[in-house]
Amino acid sequence: MLPIAMTHLANGNTDTGEVMGIASLHPSYGLASIFQRLTGSNSGSAMTEADKLISISYSQLAVFDHSLERPFNIWTDRHVAQGFAWRPGSVAFRTIEESGRHLVSIRVDSQRVVSKSNANRIIDVPFEVPRNGPVEIGSISDSVSIEMPPGIYQLRYECYEGVVDENPRIRLLFAKRNNPRFELVRADKEINLGADLLLTASPA
Repeated sequence: MLPIAMTHLANGNTDTGEVMGIASLHPSYGLASIFQRLTGSNSGSAMTEADKLISISYSQLAVFDHSLERPFNIWTDRHVAQGFAWRPGSVAFRTIEESGRHLVSIRVDSQRVVSKSNANRIIDVPFEVPRNGPVEIGSISDSVSIEMPPGIYQLRYECYEGVVDENPRIRLLFAKRNNPRFELVRADKEINLGADLLLTASPA
């Protein structure tokens, strides 16, 4: 069960954290140690990023607790309209492209940094990283496991329109927050901002 702070907090500051990317590292490492291991630098304040090529299917990219037996969510019309389907431990984001390989950039950071982005679609949701295993990121046909320090994060999803001869891009930003929120930060023409956000979903 997520803490009360994880319930619907649609209002608040619109700044979110950039992220220091962590891939396949043990969660007991401190952030400074992780940065040094990935880059060879002793500067723990800088950020790194892990890039993964992931094959998207059914217009969704999911982030979920690796231990879930049924990690994907059922999409209703309201979920499709708002661009995401969320429940504790699992969130699926609607992608602009229906399928194909996407370049997914993953960043994790405990620092509070304003994110400046030209993404076409930006969505913020709370996400709790478990202590008992990695986070899985992917779609029904393909996924990767990412280990990061456990805790409560503000997860920002940024989706970019495809460019000719390049893989479509997605960026996931994880930032530690005491009071993470749900917010449609930026919407393209496929996303409906008019209705209240639906903050429950059923396992698929």
